[in-house]
Amino acid sequence: MIGFLLDTNHVGPLAHKESRIVSRLSAQPPDTQIRICAITLGEIAASRDTTTTTNQQRRDEEDAYIKAYLLPHLLPISNWTGIYYAQLIGRLAQKFPKPSRGTRTEYDLATRLGIDINDVWIVASAWEHKLTLLTTDKMDCIRQVVNNNEVSFDSWL
Repeated sequence: MIGFLLDTNHVGPLAHKESRIVSRLSAQPPDTQIRICAITLGEIAASRDTTTTTNQQRRDEEDAYIKAYLLPHLLPISNWTGIYYAQLIGRLAQKFPKPSRGTRTEYDLATRLGIDINDVWIVASAWEHKLTLLTTDKMDCIRQVVNNNEVSFDSWL
């Protein structure tokens, strides 16, 4: 079965019905899985909750969209997701060793390599569920430690 996992940068354009993503989605077979990761939902909620937007109507519309269109397609973080995450972290540590043992892994990944730890979780979820990750993020370091039969990447934007 064909399937896609939407990164955060693909959810907004889909919600706004941008033709470049809607046309690609419409061209897929009816049984195609279109999913989002729980981490992506967290990123969306965090973005909304840290903005100064006080437009209650807009917030209500966003809540309705999340409930109607995102929650039914949500992939939770499972024990297996954690296993794939650990494998990715291990591979990243082997390929890009930390200069100091005392440095926290998440800090090192972010500051030295420019890796968002949420991206590691999202890629782990795509790998677990055998879904193509739709993203505009480069994820260069992560892409170097996975092969195409584990995780494939694409962008509809």
